[in-house]
Amino acid sequence: RLEGLFLIAKRALAAPNLNIEESHTDFMSFRDDGGIMLAPKGIQEYVPALYLARLLTHFAKMPVILSIGGITDTHKIGLVKVPSDDSVRAWLKKTLRDFDYLEHKLVNRQGDLIVHGPSGTSAVYQETQSEIEKAHQAVTRIYPYAVRAVHDLTGTWLDELEINSATPTERIETLLIMQGSLYPNAAEALEELEEKGWSGMACISVRCFNPFPEEKLFAWFNMAQRIVVLDRSNSFGSIPPLASRILSSLARFTSCQPASAGKQLRILVGGLGGREITVAEMKEIFLSTHLLFVPPQEWEAALIREWLEQDPILRAMLQEAAALDLRNTNRHTRVPTHLRYQRDQDEEFEARTQMLKRFLSAKNYTAFLAAYQQVEFVGQREILQESTLLQQVVLYVEIRLARHGIESGQADKRHALLLLRYGREQSDRDLAKRYLEENPKEAEDLSAALMSSYGVAAGSPIYGQRIEDAGGLVPRAAEAIELTSQESRPQSNVTAVDSVPSPQPQYSSEEAQQIEELLTQMVTLQGEEPLFYNPEDFEHELVSRLQKETGSALFELNKRCLPAEAEELLLNFRHLYRDTIDRTLHREILAQHHAPELRELFEGEGMKRLTELVEGLNEMLQAEPLEKRQKTIARELERYLEERCLPGLPKNPSFYLEYYRDWVVPGLLQID
Repeated sequence: RLEGLFLIAKRALAAPNLNIEESHTDFMSFRDDGGIMLAPKGIQEYVPALYLARLLTHFAKMPVILSIGGITDTHKIGLVKVPSDDSVRAWLKKTLRDFDYLEHKLVNRQGDLIVHGPSGTSAVYQETQSEIEKAHQAVTRIYPYAVRAVHDLTGTWLDELEINSATPTERIETLLIMQGSLYPNAAEALEELEEKGWSGMACISVRCFNPFPEEKLFAWFNMAQRIVVLDRSNSFGSIPPLASRILSSLARFTSCQPASAGKQLRILVGGLGGREITVAEMKEIFLSTHLLFVPPQEWEAALIREWLEQDPILRAMLQEAAALDLRNTNRHTRVPTHLRYQRDQDEEFEARTQMLKRFLSAKNYTAFLAAYQQVEFVGQREILQESTLLQQVVLYVEIRLARHGIESGQADKRHALLLLRYGREQSDRDLAKRYLEENPKEAEDLSAALMSSYGVAAGSPIYGQRIEDAGGLVPRAAEAIELTSQESRPQSNVTAVDSVPSPQPQYSSEEAQQIEELLTQMVTLQGEEPLFYNPEDFEHELVSRLQKETGSALFELNKRCLPAEAEELLLNFRHLYRDTIDRTLHREILAQHHAPELRELFEGEGMKRLTELVEGLNEMLQAEPLEKRQKTIARELERYLEERCLPGLPKNPSFYLEYYRDWVVPGLLQID
């Protein structure tokens, strides 16, 4: 079998039009080719994923397809943390020690390697497929060993799934499943919702698409009541690729469960052709699924059937939706009138109306909102706005049900939350608040932050507590906990590379200052002369210059030490000053050549204001545990930046916030 890596930048290559921005269509075209498929969530995760792919192709003896977002990730400005060449070589030497690349290869009588081409007759073709299937099953067993080895090098865990939620796992009700570059915005949206007090939701990124981590998903299927699958690739007239894998896995899971309750499913497609699914849109996906996609109670189904017969507004909205559907048929097709009569169109209109009624009466919103009863598109820009109309129908029905349920004493907390979130009139919100205040048992597992944000005098601080308003502080929930599956991670038995004992360099603030000065000079020179330096080139030049500086630990390194000692000392030196090197390069390259406003934000007066805020917050929160205090301070600083400093700056706020999270806030949190 072929061992090798296929590295692709995901592009929008689906007919009828193309562009170089991100969709997952080309990546998904590999799914039936027999290779391992990895989908890291961003450029920082892509680097350790490269090392993982290198190990997997050797361990599994099959190709690995590793993807990255076209434009989304390929055209970002910034530094990527890459282990040094020396450490990677040492790691490969250690990890692949005694590895036999020719194991099980066929040799003829003369000792020459026999290479088979890709052709296969009917006598062997099926067996080849079945053996590859067995190999994929074997990959699920050896995958943890490769993950463990990559963690030893990079400090990054790359499990098949990444899960983000602050809700205890046994209380998760709504799952949003996606992969790749969609995940960061989804995780940020979930964290913001949790800060406001929402709970019961989680998002999952599927890093390994082939072999599909079906069994690891089963535990989440068992807990969740609602499952949303968000694809960045469409399959015309059918289920998109990730959703098809999720649905088949869910079917197998359900078949093994005695009298398993049905799950509410929602299949979404969005972000095609490079279009962003914003954090606000991700929030709406979470909340609409969490509050609306719920099986009907008996009284709800009876009411909907009654309204379908008696409510003129609802009937008119459904008839308009059916008329728009017919109009779309006429826009996209042309059939001669002698073959398709007017009565045929009338029958199509009536059939569509009855279908919408069936879906609505069963609260089957997955089918009701979907195009061609398959998928629902996110942020669709339509000529006739037919999707928007269907969404309005769902909200109209759900709001009426919530009002009736509260007034008749048949409601639960979901109906109240629905009115608070989607109520169109003040009377709706007043009705919901009164219900929650009069039914404390219904509200006892709702957070104080969520209740207070809607002005409800109820709730308990399960996930966070309110910080009294002082100096601009607002309620903040506890920091979201990122859950990453760590079961079955084997301990590495690989022995360390033999090395010659050498003196260990000690951290020196003077050395760090010298490193900053030299790197700043080189970045400045890069803007004046065509040096064409990459980040690694800066580091090589830095090491070369330090060996000529008398005050440096590297001064005349090759003269003072044997080659093996010099190599070991240099490796330790780079590790010791890694943060200093990366921080300085990141700051100077961006501030000198791309975003000079970073200095105004995070140096001089800007840093002074941030430091004063940290000192004030530290004093106010002195009674809180250190970890909780630091999380609260980090969030308050980020809110200050978003509201006071970032509006009006030329770049997207996420650009500045990423720099702040990487290099600014760690230093600020050390202030006591």
